[in-house]
This record gives sequence, structure tokens and C-alpha cells, in this order.
Amino acid sequence: MDIFSIMNAVMESSPKSKTLPGVPPQPTTTTDGVVSPQKPETLAGFPPQSTTTINEIVSPQISDAVIPFVPESEYMGFAEELPNFEKIPFEGKSPFGVKVEKTQALLDLLKIAYGIRNFDDIYKITIVISIVRNIFRIPAYEYMQENPICKKIVCEQCSLAYAIEKRAGCCRYMAVLFHVLASVAEIKTDVFVYTKTFNTVLNAVIIGNQRHLFSIFALLTTNPEKSYIKNLRFVYENAQQATKNELGM
Repeated sequence: MDIFSIMNAVMESSPKSKTLPGVPPQPTTTTDGVVSPQKPETLAGFPPQSTTTINEIVSPQISDAVIPFVPESEYMGFAEELPNFEKIPFEGKSPFGVKVEKTQALLDLLKIAYGIRNFDDIYKITIVISIVRNIFRIPAYEYMQENPICKKIVCEQCSLAYAIEKRAGCCRYMAVLFHVLASVAEIKTDVFVYTKTFNTVLNAVIIGNQRHLFSIFALLTTNPEKSYIKNLRFVYENAQQATKNELGM
């Protein structure tokens, strides 16, 4: 059984969410960088609180996977106050040029990650993917030709805080945010890169004795014609573990 088949099985028996009174719905962001307070209707072309069929977005043996997403209204209720971390993962570092700083927005996400640390591994992974999906509502690579903010995020070394604020990201920001949250959620995780014909950053999770690679960038791509990832099977088979230099260590 592949990772996302397991995810779907876990989702069917997932714990009911707690509620956080007074928490407003998260704002949506338009491609011009203006944040709207309205309740989100869609995310990168996907209907909210649904499953989406994506071809070959994870390990090479997985295709036509159905990816379950945890709705924001559910995972917000898992937030717990953080212990006194001396440093959050990657704090002060710039993995792949993405500077990680301790901001309130990131701390709020880390509270959710910390609150799910004792959950089943597959459910934790599903929640963290869902958080990243909801944060980066704008696939910056797709809009970089027509939007200066998206172009800046893709072409320059912006901070994670900036990308979170604009709700737009490319593979670097998505992979770094997943890794930071996954580390706090106590998910066994790693970062891989593919550099043979283009550069892209991938996440890896370790379940049991198996490593599963996946691309959140590919998952959130809405227009395949604007995606530089054409053959994910080849990408996963040729990806390499990120070096300390690439991780900004």
C-alpha cells in the first residue's frame, strides 16, 4: 500500500478537531499581492475540503494518487502553546536562499505542528501538507511573468516570512516550510534536490524503513504548461540529498 492510500485510510478515522473560539477564517491572497479578508473559495484551482487526483507527484512507484487534505477548520483546533525553543528549525539559516526567521505568523503554524506531534505519522504528514497548501495559495512560478511579487519570490532570495505574508511560493519556500513544520511535528523528514536539467527542491518523509519523496510544488501546480516538472518519475529517481551548503548550514 502506498503512502497516500494509507493517508486516505487514516483520514477516514481521523480524530475530530477541537475548536478555537474567536479564530477568524484565514484570508485569501490575490495574485496582485492584496490580501482579502473574505473566506477562501478556491485554492490554486482546487475546491476546498476535497480530495484531488494528481498524477505522479510522489515516489516513483505511486501514480494517480488521491491526495487527502485536512480542512483548515480542523487542523487549527490542534494548536498548542510552544515550549521555549532556543531555536526553531533553520532559524537564522537560509536553506536554498530562503531565510527562516522567528515571526508570529510562523510561530502560529508551529503551534499546530507541535500540537499534532503525538498523532499517527501519516495523519501528521497529511496535516503538514495541508498547512503548506493553504499558506501558499498562489503558485508563484505560474504567475511570475505577469506579477512582480511572484517574480521576486521565484527569482530572488526572499525570506520565508515574506512568502508567507504574500501567500505565494515556489518549490524552495514550500519545501522549507514543510521541513520546518515537519521537524516540530516530529516527522522523520529530509530535503532532496534535483539539478540535472533544472533545479527543484523536494521533500522526503521516512515511514518505517521506507523513504517517500514528493513535490509540493508539483501538487499545487494548476497549469502543467507553466510547470518545469515534466517527468517526475525521472526526477525522483535522480534526486540527491541536499548538502549542508544548500541547506545554509
